[in-house]
Amino acid sequence: MKKYVFLAIIIICATLVFSYYVSTVEHQYDVTIIDKHIDHSEDGSFYMVTTDKGVFEVNNGLFINVWNADEIYGNLTIGKKYHIRTKGIKEVDFLVQMFPYIVEYKEIQ
Repeated sequence: MKKYVFLAIIIICATLVFSYYVSTVEHQYDVTIIDKHIDHSEDGSFYMVTTDKGVFEVNNGLFINVWNADEIYGNLTIGKKYHIRTKGIKEVDFLVQMFPYIVEYKEIQ
């Protein structure tokens, strides 16, 4: 039994460390919004934004310090240009789908 508790603690710690690391990776891009959609899955719904620089996610989260994802997603308009700041990495494979999170945006005239 002690082995399983120890293993569970290791897995939880590794998950927290990985989540924190991912949230420290920041980038900035000038993008044009091509499409927006809500991705529904068994894990919930995710705001996805397709740009000329790739696909990004808009979500609330402790490690990314975003609490207004619905406002960010709603204010981004298809066809307009924005300067965005992102946190996170892109990791898409058989087991994991992770996209950088848009944490700030500013419209470019």
